[in-house]
Amino acid sequence: MSATDSSARGTAVTAGTFDGVHRGHQEVIRFLREQSAREGLQPKAVTFDRHPLATVAPERTPPMILSRARRDSLLRKEGVEPEELEFDTRLMRLSASEWMEEMKRRFDVRLIVMGYDHTFGRDGLEMTVDDYRRLAQPLGIRILQAPCVEGVSSSAIRKAVAAGDVRKAAEMMGRPFEMEGDVIHGRRLGHTIGFPTANLNPVPGMLRPAPGVYAVDVVIPDGRRLRGVTNIGHRPTVDRADSPLTIETHIPGFNEDLYGSHLTLHFIERLRDEKTFPDLDSLTRAISDDIDAARTIF
Repeated sequence: MSATDSSARGTAVTAGTFDGVHRGHQEVIRFLREQSAREGLQPKAVTFDRHPLATVAPERTPPMILSRARRDSLLRKEGVEPEELEFDTRLMRLSASEWMEEMKRRFDVRLIVMGYDHTFGRDGLEMTVDDYRRLAQPLGIRILQAPCVEGVSSSAIRKAVAAGDVRKAAEMMGRPFEMEGDVIHGRRLGHTIGFPTANLNPVPGMLRPAPGVYAVDVVIPDGRRLRGVTNIGHRPTVDRADSPLTIETHIPGFNEDLYGSHLTLHFIERLRDEKTFPDLDSLTRAISDDIDAARTIF
């Protein structure tokens, strides 16, 4: 069946922020694809231009696990087309019934797949799946609930990353936690002590791991994936304790100019806490030890 024919017969959707596109999201999407194929519908993931809390309660907005572009790319890899809506005050005020009417009007929705903890509509928190089904029936929409992946959620991933447990985060995501941004000029101390670093200015609003030293994979603009060591912290050996947080990555054996480049760091393992060393020689030996430790991980 062609995409045009499928679209003409309606769509099946699942909706959410899909922040992290983690194993729970992947299971919902797998279920959506399976049901769509069975019923001849086009599967879509309805998502938003911001976290809903940015409109509902800005002070509670969490840092994002993925950029919007990366989220959409991963959704497509999972086999669904993302449809991004502006989560403004109008959308926020829709009731569950009005939300489904909107889905019907925009996408000719015939089927909605809900995750185990998913709600929609301003009155959705008080509703059961059966309540949604009752409201959906007059619209010609069926409601199905996808299987649950226990212990996996965006909030749990944020908690793990904030604690530096990037291995646990990777288990929940099905791939390493990643951070992206542009390389900016630093103080060039790394060059001075023989370990040049790329200083990352991360995409604003993104989740950052706890301060410490990490084994990472670095994806550079030409697509190469290189192994490296990243320090996140305040560089207490050479700076004041209250100095701005820096994200510095050393790529052993790499001498090309990365200033202005957009990099993605894939966090593989936390090696140690950030430490204060008595002198630069001690710092240099520690960095060398970090590089050796990272080699044993990859």
